[in-house]
Amino acid sequence: ITEKYALQFHEACEKNLLLIKESSMMVRSHEPLLIQRKTKNGQGSVSPVETLELTDAPPLPLLILPTTSEDNSDSGVCIDSEDPEASSDPEDYEDEQEDSVAMFSFDAQPDLEGHPGPSPAIILQALTMSNANDGINLERLETIGDSFLKYAITTYLYCTYDTIHEGKLSHLRSKQVSNLNLYRLGRRKVFGESMIATKFEPHDNWLPPCYYVPKELEQALIEAGVPASHWNQADLPALRQLSREEICRLVKERSEELNPNTAPGGTPLSLESLPCFIPYNLLTQHSIPDKSVADCVEALIGAYLISCGPRGALLFMAWLGICVLPRHDVDGQFDITDPSTCPQVTYGSLKAPKSPLLYNVPNPECQLKSLLNGYDAFERRIGYRFRDRSYLLQSLTHASYSPNRLTDCYQRLEFLGDAVLDYLITRHLYEDTRQHSPGALTDLRSSLVNNTIFASLAVRYSFHKYFRHLSPGLSEVVDRFVRIQEENGHTISEEYYLIEEEECEEAEDVEVPKALGDVFESVAGAIFLDSNMSLDAVWRVYFRMMKAEIEQFSTNVPKSPIRELLELEPETAKFGKPEKLADGRRVRVTVEVFGKGTFKGIGRNYRIAKCTAAKCALKQLKKKGLLSRKQ
Repeated sequence: ITEKYALQFHEACEKNLLLIKESSMMVRSHEPLLIQRKTKNGQGSVSPVETLELTDAPPLPLLILPTTSEDNSDSGVCIDSEDPEASSDPEDYEDEQEDSVAMFSFDAQPDLEGHPGPSPAIILQALTMSNANDGINLERLETIGDSFLKYAITTYLYCTYDTIHEGKLSHLRSKQVSNLNLYRLGRRKVFGESMIATKFEPHDNWLPPCYYVPKELEQALIEAGVPASHWNQADLPALRQLSREEICRLVKERSEELNPNTAPGGTPLSLESLPCFIPYNLLTQHSIPDKSVADCVEALIGAYLISCGPRGALLFMAWLGICVLPRHDVDGQFDITDPSTCPQVTYGSLKAPKSPLLYNVPNPECQLKSLLNGYDAFERRIGYRFRDRSYLLQSLTHASYSPNRLTDCYQRLEFLGDAVLDYLITRHLYEDTRQHSPGALTDLRSSLVNNTIFASLAVRYSFHKYFRHLSPGLSEVVDRFVRIQEENGHTISEEYYLIEEEECEEAEDVEVPKALGDVFESVAGAIFLDSNMSLDAVWRVYFRMMKAEIEQFSTNVPKSPIRELLELEPETAKFGKPEKLADGRRVRVTVEVFGKGTFKGIGRNYRIAKCTAAKCALKQLKKKGLLSRKQ
């Protein structure tokens, strides 16, 4: 029986590995593998008959897709990758089982040797603009491509320039991810010619197969500037009997009849007054905004990412001209007459930077141990033990904390962790089985990747208790925010970040400490580097912390207060101009909802004050029942 079950197990492994290669989805199990033979009992339920512990591991890494109890596949094998009695206490995190987060691996990379690349269907999707009114468009791929582009460039800059501060790195990144740079790259590769930018209209913009418009005729049509709908075929002679030159002359003559500047008589007719006037030939040309070309570049990056893995997307970006991989030129003699001797370029892989611990101080290891005394509890709280604990110290050190002379402050790690978390969350939402629409995907991304969410989660998981700083002003803001969070049971809700009088329709925004959100991101960057740049290691930690919010927001996609108010009161809500308060540090913005009241918001800048005014208006109108009918 043992040999029979072992044979069934290895057959199931082969099927699962084949499925993994086709779908790029996998589960990693770190527990002893249990083979369970399942049969139907008398009541029709599934019960285990015999359990066998497998001691001989297969030669390849075991990557197994979980089977449900309802699955009666012919493999007859079920792999238990979770212990139902595993403790959920973070104090026992080493024994705690991983969540179903492992259903997708961010580090998985298919073999690119002989890989065909993205399927034509995905390429077509990446080239189809939304205004083409087709069943597919590039918007979802653009969202995932945009986040991976930011992650790839950030990682390259961090690993390449290990002495440059965060502000300079942000400047270098913004130049590469800008729409202008992406447009130039797309234009250089002539993506515009392949994009689908207009709705398919056979009578206006379609040529049958094997037909073409001669260049001379095309130029004559463009110079004429007369829409095709104004060419009366009944008035034209048989075009087959005319030469190309005669057709061009005929087009010119007819255009002159419609042109008021050259027409000898008759009623003047301006080309601009013609309906559907288009200054180019619909059959051979189309108009594409620069921003759409940049979006297409991001969508193609997303297409290569989901089809060829991270390495394939990085190689595609390097082909575009974006610096994301170390480049190595192969030396050789180049003969311009022999294409086979063209210079060859190979791309390496990024290597994690060296440890941030500075060894120019006496006995750095002992000082590191002293500074991190008691931080074992924080590692247990987040569920990750650092191999190089200098990353932990750096991620929790503010620039004002002068006693730490062993590492830099957290700012560079925050720069890296911001891009890592943005990509992980965006990719997780993209892979969600609910298949969020492009608009919902963007809303979810902005609602989950922001300072308010990160600062709130940092307080919930005690980041503030281990945050090292010597700034009295920062301490006051952090203490105030922590108190509000604890009073509200660490619930994340926009309404908790308002200070308002009961009978006054004015609210002030509670300052959410940016430093707490930055520390939440910097710890993600520290885990990323400490785990040898493993995205899966970061996601195992952060998915557990963000799981509730991700599920809550995915079920009910949140909207920004300003957008929600304008959707509910599109005709009556009007925001006023900002007013500076007497202290010179705060701004007041007023929103008037005609016939329902005037509401004011106070914040550190116009954006925050405007958002606060919208929150106040929504809260007061809901309290009075003035929005219930529309909702």
